[in-house]
Amino acid sequence: MDVPLVYTPRGMEITAHQLLFLLGSFAVPSLLVILNFIVRKNKNWYFTAGSDFLLSLATFNLSSAILVQDVSPYIRDPLLREASTGVFVTSALILLISWWFIIDEVETAVHKAIRDKKALSFFPQFKLFCSWVCVVVFTGLELAVFFYP
Repeated sequence: MDVPLVYTPRGMEITAHQLLFLLGSFAVPSLLVILNFIVRKNKNWYFTAGSDFLLSLATFNLSSAILVQDVSPYIRDPLLREASTGVFVTSALILLISWWFIIDEVETAVHKAIRDKKALSFFPQFKLFCSWVCVVVFTGLELAVFFYP
């Protein structure tokens, strides 16, 4: 049984578990979505090189780190389950670094090519390929956390 954390004026109790749930499922994802909109607005971007997917994975990892008690029962491997908080935080940090690199390097090159009205063959094909490989690899690693025997 959770101990009430806050009493609202109407007498509705909010427990620590409910507060963590709200932070993990609403506050953290909202902040990262807002960050993504701020970056895109400041750079005048509309095209993606996979950065949105990486940000979504980072959001999921940060939310999972906050809601580790709710998420860890779905992790099959006992060792990963025991270390799940560290796994989620480390994964989120790596994803955010990758996200920043992609929006700084790849998205900048893509948007410059679009603004200059260059043909598709002049787009940074290798950078685009690498950014989407990151999406596939990180998505696979994310799934492996939950499905690894």
